[in-house]
Amino acid sequence: MEGLSEDGGAEFDRLLGLAEDSAGTTQTKYEIAVSGINGALEELKSTFDSVVASVVESGLIEDVLKGITKILGGVSQLAKEGQLMPTIIKAATAALEILIAKTLALGAAQAFLAVV
Repeated sequence: MEGLSEDGGAEFDRLLGLAEDSAGTTQTKYEIAVSGINGALEELKSTFDSVVASVVESGLIEDVLKGITKILGGVSQLAKEGQLMPTIIKAATAALEILIAKTLALGAAQAFLAVV
């Protein structure tokens, strides 16, 4: 029994050491991964902040907001006049015509390329 505990104790210590090394390696890999993710997130945040600052400084936001306001004012006026649905139908029809024309042009181009 004594021999078993001596050998068993040494083997247990060896296995415990391997487990501790493995846990340390896992912890190190985890810390590296988290560090990389945090660094990438900080870089993304910095880039986003830079883009927002550039857009604000350029006045683009004001122009976009003015355009949206005009569009909404026009839609509101059309709704008041009862012309909203006819206008939407006309716009949808025009968009559909463009889509059909492009589809036909694409089909013609593909047919031409198949012949060539």
